[in-house]
Amino acid sequence: MMIKKFIFTALIVVIGAIAFLNGRPSRADTVTPFMQLNCIPELGCLQVSAVTLANVGWQEDYRKYGEIYGLYLRNLPENLDPIRVTCGVTEVEVTYGASRAQGICGSAPAAALSFWLNGELILDGVRFHDNCLADSVFLLTYDEGSSLELCSRSVGFRERSAVCSAKFLFELSQELPYKSFTEFRLDDL
Repeated sequence: MMIKKFIFTALIVVIGAIAFLNGRPSRADTVTPFMQLNCIPELGCLQVSAVTLANVGWQEDYRKYGEIYGLYLRNLPENLDPIRVTCGVTEVEVTYGASRAQGICGSAPAAALSFWLNGELILDGVRFHDNCLADSVFLLTYDEGSSLELCSRSVGFRERSAVCSAKFLFELSQELPYKSFTEFRLDDL
């Protein structure tokens, strides 16, 4: 009886050691921020959205998502270079900062969104992809020749609703660039 317990215990320890040495971290209960880009230059359409996926695991070649699905993974902590994409007459840049160790947002990294139209800076470092702070843009939609729309999360309301604001291109302020969603939204009020 004692020998059976010893063999069973030894077997469990050996299997556990093999799994530990050969396994990767599970990344369970983690969230990974992506920027999703839908670009159709022939139609003059651009849409940029903040997407947070849970438990996606770890991929060595994280940039392949951009090529395949239009998803751009935030750069790793050791490489905080901006993600910059050109689509026809528009250009978008998203810069993710380092993860925050504490605070209301936990470890969510800060991000900034910049947008150029025909080489002119329209949005400069607008808060982007921040799930817990107000005035954070999660969707930008550009329709060539027509409008620019931004949507932001409204933190503080029970339902965390979205607030969107659209402007016809001829309504854009002469005092560009906009530095926040609130500045963009209140410009014409």
